[in-house]
Amino acid sequence: MATDDLLLSDLTCALPRDGWTDADSTVHKPIAAAPAGKWRIIDYKTDHYDGRALLTTCPDAAPLRIPLGRAGWHAEARAPGSAAPDGSSG
Repeated sequence: MATDDLLLSDLTCALPRDGWTDADSTVHKPIAAAPAGKWRIIDYKTDHYDGRALLTTCPDAAPLRIPLGRAGWHAEARAPGSAAPDGSSG
């Protein structure tokens, strides 16, 4: 990673805050029914990172914004299979 790269591993910065829930964020709890129109936070841990990811199975889930605190052009990288803004898979 270049020195000016920004890695966000905790997506609880997503706005608006009421567009997501972390009520069942840990894999050690039973997964509750999907919240209607919302995203859910899922805790994760890998060999290199741990954090809090966003997940939804609701096609009408509220749009979220991730504040980057950066100006100008930037690129985005998503996990394979994640939805692009146009709804296609990544």
